[in-house]
Amino acid sequence: MTGTSTPTTVVRLLPFATCLWFAVCSTGAGKAHAEEVRLTNETTAAPPERSPSLRFNGAVIPITAGDPSCGPSALYNRTIDYSRYEYGCPEIEAMMVGPKHYIAGGNSRDVFLVDYEGHKLVLKTTKHESAHLSTRHAMEAIALDVVIGAPYIAPTLGVCGTASVQPFFAGGTVEGLVFEGAWTGVPIEMPVVLQMSLDAMRGLQVLHEAPGGPIIHNAIRPEQLLRYANGTVVVSDLNSCNFMGVTPSGEACPTRSDISHNARWNAPEFYADGQGYTEMVDIYSMAIVFWQLVSLRTVPFESKHRRDIPDLVASHQRPFVDPSWDPHYAQLLQDMWRTDPEMRPSARQVVARLEEMLQ
Repeated sequence: MTGTSTPTTVVRLLPFATCLWFAVCSTGAGKAHAEEVRLTNETTAAPPERSPSLRFNGAVIPITAGDPSCGPSALYNRTIDYSRYEYGCPEIEAMMVGPKHYIAGGNSRDVFLVDYEGHKLVLKTTKHESAHLSTRHAMEAIALDVVIGAPYIAPTLGVCGTASVQPFFAGGTVEGLVFEGAWTGVPIEMPVVLQMSLDAMRGLQVLHEAPGGPIIHNAIRPEQLLRYANGTVVVSDLNSCNFMGVTPSGEACPTRSDISHNARWNAPEFYADGQGYTEMVDIYSMAIVFWQLVSLRTVPFESKHRRDIPDLVASHQRPFVDPSWDPHYAQLLQDMWRTDPEMRPSARQVVARLEEMLQ
């Protein structure tokens, strides 16, 4: 529009894109220098039919789904305190160039097991550079900073650019437990199922009730749930997370995302044009995980092609619920995967129901 300028807000954020593993970072975790990053709210420049968006760390991020009164989450303005991390760029770069063992990989990053100064650690690195990946990991770092030290969230021990370090989880993943049960045909004992479900939901509750949130995990699957040696489950991998916008009165608004790696676990509203979604997509995805724990099926809708999943879930089709399963648990997971997100229980409500089942 002639004669007008786009309003801007200046935030302080560590320069993620300039502290990659191949660059020499001259500061440690407690000495990282912040730089000014320009965050542009593009709401006024967008056509009326488009959702508001903003520029964050070099990429355009959708804020809401069709509500012009919604603005960006305050979390985008958060300054991360890197002094709280145990490892900084010098240590992480040493891990990058030192001996390491590849243990897993996803769409955007690889995971390595490293032995650093006598400690078994997990090192995560991106497969390639892009503004999108830099933004995703910037958002992950913000989310982790918000919930740092919280129980049932996998702790991050250090961040350098898009690389991060976590402790090694000797218990593996919930996915591994499901695969083991599928291979042996031995079901997971119901008390174990209930306790793992409760741990995972407590992690989601931390995210959904986080200050400035809700924080949407956006990619809940069995492999994102890690297990300590004692069996305790924690929620991991927030690099697909999303922040909900807010109205002038402070109420959370539905958001959007172009991330679709979670297709078989995605809620139907994820695919609805213009509808947007809330933290209730995580509740739906966790219901599918709960179903896997008792069915021992490694993949939901395994006979269907991925491209058919959106129409399938929109038409209210769900995985088969065996009538022999614990009736309270079966009812809970069916409540959690209801088509209408407003009919699903909140993370807090699911936690309460699981606690009651364990009594």
